[in-house]
Amino acid sequence: LKFESVEFSDTCLGAPKPDEVCKQVVTPGLRVLLIAQGMLYEFHTDFAGYDIRSIGEPQIEPTHSPVG
Repeated sequence: LKFESVEFSDTCLGAPKPDEVCKQVVTPGLRVLLIAQGMLYEFHTDFAGYDIRSIGEPQIEPTHSPVG
């Protein structure tokens, strides 16, 4: 659907895993929104694509594209 450059406030890309310690340092990356089988998925990733994190639960696809 779309992707955008983001500066996350930590090395966990704003999505820490349970018991994970994150350095509080600005980390550049991407916010990615994908649609598959009528569901909207959000991911955060570093620019290299080594660290990809799913954000929340999938949502029903919106009837119009998210603004932003």
